[in-house]
Amino acid sequence: MKRFIEIDIARGVTIFLVVMGHTAIPIWLNNIFRDFRMPLFFFVSGYLFSSHRYLNDTRLLWINKFYALLIPYFTAGILSYFYWLILNAVNPLKYEFLWYKPLVGIFYGNGVNGWLGFNAPIWFLVCLFCVQLLYCYSQKIIGGFSVYIQIGIYLILGYAGYAISRFVFLPWGLDIALVALLFMHFGNKFKYYQLLNKLKPFGIVSILSLLIFGIATYFNNADMNYRIYDNLLVFYTAGISGSIATLSIAKLLSKMKFPTKFFTFLGRESLIILIFHGGFVIATLKFIDILFVKGTIHWTLYFAFGLLISISLSVFIKKIPILNILLKGKGKSVITENTISQLKAS
Repeated sequence: MKRFIEIDIARGVTIFLVVMGHTAIPIWLNNIFRDFRMPLFFFVSGYLFSSHRYLNDTRLLWINKFYALLIPYFTAGILSYFYWLILNAVNPLKYEFLWYKPLVGIFYGNGVNGWLGFNAPIWFLVCLFCVQLLYCYSQKIIGGFSVYIQIGIYLILGYAGYAISRFVFLPWGLDIALVALLFMHFGNKFKYYQLLNKLKPFGIVSILSLLIFGIATYFNNADMNYRIYDNLLVFYTAGISGSIATLSIAKLLSKMKFPTKFFTFLGRESLIILIFHGGFVIATLKFIDILFVKGTIHWTLYFAFGLLISISLSVFIKKIPILNILLKGKGKSVITENTISQLKAS
């Protein structure tokens, strides 16, 4: 359906900005992106979350998300760890942390302080796994309450996650997951009330969302991975308004042939791009930059190669079934609703 094309475009725009944000782009520009990049991913995840399927069968949710998120996470983590070991062995600058730290970090699941080596971006996969489960179980409890009470509860949980992160970063970004629940809830309700169909690119809601986002991001700088939220309420305002503004831009782009094809493709391949752009492509370029060209590679080349090589790898991986399972969470091993029914009946 058309709305899914727009969702894929929005996700494609976001992964486009994620790759750009992991280069040396101007700080002021990256600060703007950070206020809505990850919130939009959680917003879209809420939009795509199937309440009908998963609230009635949490076992299906566990199994599907295990294949879709955890298998790619651990595969990417192990591959990037060994690649990190190779580059670290020949890099004369060395790194400040011990050789086993990124290996332990795969199980810790946080993309800060070198815990995931080069591949910090994959923290999102285990965090999203936690968000999906937390949202499902919380909806089983509070789903019958009024929408305002639900928002209030998710605000309280968000502040709890914020408070916890002042003292400790929980494994698998559980503290981030608590903050992200509100974004996921807004995305889910956006679908429930069919608001995407009513959103007009130059309508009052789109213009107001862009204006509110501009004001909020001016006063607030955030980075979910590093638990930098500044004012959490302003961060929520920026993340939600930025997500709506991006969706309105996606609706506009959906009327143009090339942007639709380009960003839809990026959106559908966002998992592979997330996995490879930082821990492999950009890491290799930094290695070359340090050893051979003395820091002269411009950030635009990091961005271009990070995107293009990751896309090329995605096309290659598609052709190999085992890699589809290990890196994309797809293939014959993915459990479906019918499979669950058969298992229960047996």
